[in-house]
Amino acid sequence: MSKRRIQAELARRGVSRELADIALAEVIDEEQIDESAQIQAIADKKMRSLAKLAPDVQRRRLYGFLARKGYSPDLVMSTVRNLLRTPHP
Repeated sequence: MSKRRIQAELARRGVSRELADIALAEVIDEEQIDESAQIQAIADKKMRSLAKLAPDVQRRRLYGFLARKGYSPDLVMSTVRNLLRTPHP
């Protein structure tokens, strides 16, 4: 899940925003998590199941999939744009 989605889930479970931000920052730093690399890996994997679809359908489904994971619209758009420029098996 994205950082935003984890924050939302923690808030839903009653964890304060401040505590959630501190904990997430600590984990991201300790684990050296790169959200750009993370979304790229998830998108690459999803594209395998979308390979036989028309490019416009791939774009729409991939965008929706990544957005539901909680990634920011800007990050989703750039990832989808870059991924659909590259040919996939």
